[in-house]
Amino acid sequence: MKKKDQIKYKKREEKVYLKGRTYDCFEKFIREHPSSSVVEMDTVYNDVSNGPFIQTFMFVSFGIMVAVYHTTKSADSMVSGLRVKRK
Repeated sequence: MKKKDQIKYKKREEKVYLKGRTYDCFEKFIREHPSSSVVEMDTVYNDVSNGPFIQTFMFVSFGIMVAVYHTTKSADSMVSGLRVKRK
């Protein structure tokens, strides 16, 4: 592969607001609090600007994933994935 064809990555800047919020910090917390329940959230899409979007919630302790379908990727749409409608 030619050098010009290689993907170039810029060095990640150290962000002060991430202090205490890195993945290493998370792993340490889980080791120190093994009974903690962890839920991982992610958004899956083919094109960042055009939907559809699938918001996923992985309940790690139970091995269960829940997915919510969205037609738009907005803060309001993603929050709606967290709302539980009561009768």
